[in-house]
Amino acid sequence: MLALAVVAIAVMGMGMGMGVGPVSAQDGGNQSAPANESNQTALEQIAIDDQTRVVEFEVGDGDAQMVIESEEPQPMIVSDALAGIEQEGATKVPEKEYQLSEGRNEISLSVASINGDSAVSVSTRGGTVRLSSGMSGSNDPFEAFGGATGLFTGVIMTVGLAALAAFYVVKTESKGVEKA
Repeated sequence: MLALAVVAIAVMGMGMGMGVGPVSAQDGGNQSAPANESNQTALEQIAIDDQTRVVEFEVGDGDAQMVIESEEPQPMIVSDALAGIEQEGATKVPEKEYQLSEGRNEISLSVASINGDSAVSVSTRGGTVRLSSGMSGSNDPFEAFGGATGLFTGVIMTVGLAALAAFYVVKTESKGVEKA
């Protein structure tokens, strides 16, 4: 009878950790087209200087594409903001110079990528703007263990099962535990 109770408790204890993982709330609320339009309007207003604007850009997975609008012909330098970031010491940042013409200029180049994220700096005579895909990595230091919940559930289960096994051994020994 005691053995059946111990087995039942052990099975329930192991089942506690099943399905435990990081959970995030999803707000599917009032996301509508006007919110997206305001983001697009904000994007259209990225000014590098008084005469140069970033109209569109997409940066990520080692590629950078951008549409630059200029009011006059001028030089522009695009540099890879993540070049050498994983190396120790000084790194020469690769730069590529473009000659902008008046109006819209489409630019595409390959850049360094870390976990699918990339960034470039765009410079003219009057200013510099950094365009980035953002960081998509997790902020959870326990991600390799199933998150903080998974790690601590595993530790609690291990300690609980060890205590249960010790209790079982002590109770099943007919004379108790003897010194060796």
